[in-house]
Amino acid sequence: MKGTLPYFVFAAVLILATCEGRSTVEVSVTTEATPLVITQGVAQQTGPCSVTVDCEGGGNIREALCGELTADDGSVWVLPAPISDGEPALDVFNECTGGGANPDYESDLIPTILNEEGEEITAFLFGDNYFEFYVNGQFMGRDAVAFTPFNSHVTRYRVDYPVTYAASLVDWEGYLGVGLEDQQDRIHIGDAGFIATFSDGTVTNEGWKCKAFYVAPLDDPGCIVIDEHGNLDSSGCASTDDTVSCISNDPTNTCRAAHLPLPDDWMSPEFDDPGCPRPPTPPTR
Repeated sequence: MKGTLPYFVFAAVLILATCEGRSTVEVSVTTEATPLVITQGVAQQTGPCSVTVDCEGGGNIREALCGELTADDGSVWVLPAPISDGEPALDVFNECTGGGANPDYESDLIPTILNEEGEEITAFLFGDNYFEFYVNGQFMGRDAVAFTPFNSHVTRYRVDYPVTYAASLVDWEGYLGVGLEDQQDRIHIGDAGFIATFSDGTVTNEGWKCKAFYVAPLDDPGCIVIDEHGNLDSSGCASTDDTVSCISNDPTNTCRAAHLPLPDDWMSPEFDDPGCPRPPTPPTR
């Protein structure tokens, strides 16, 4: 797989997932073990957050806002996802806040030392729309532009093998709580993906694992199946603009979403991930 760039393309209804890779060179939608919560409509509170930026460049500029949605059971959900206040990774290309291509990124890189005698690895990262990236449980950086225009990043670190990579991936929403955005004068289901390639030959591919924690938009949450490991399977749900009926029927009030709480240790090498599904990857071009 060295030199290839498989792209994680998530199902249209997937908004928040965590993905993990390791390298060595119901019909109830709620179970006792899986406290799935269903919400309906958009967030009651929205506003700027730590990833909201004033985009000074060109491209398809869409403002990234955050919000809170209170479910009928009283639980409060941060949308589109819990966001770190950590620093963005170094720009490779950023026409929003970074002036476009960064020809000096190589000389600007300062390695983060996780293990003094470890292997020095450079990671190139691209998220559609947003990522937060961890190495062996330590935060390495986040996306500088949460929504659009698209951008890319790089980070470098020194670490001992084996290495555990973890990323929180978010398809940002224009309508917080229902998984929708404006596109070409219509309300549209978003799509998403993530590419990472590493200087030691590691790449994102079907060997990584992904777990969904937020799924929207939904007409009937009963289409979601929860497996014995607590993973959400929305493959039986309608997932296109033409088949999700709430999109054409007052979507900000009628579309639903399914939420799982994000574990505190999801980025840890010790995180218990048996049964986590593999990500869909299209053929390498």
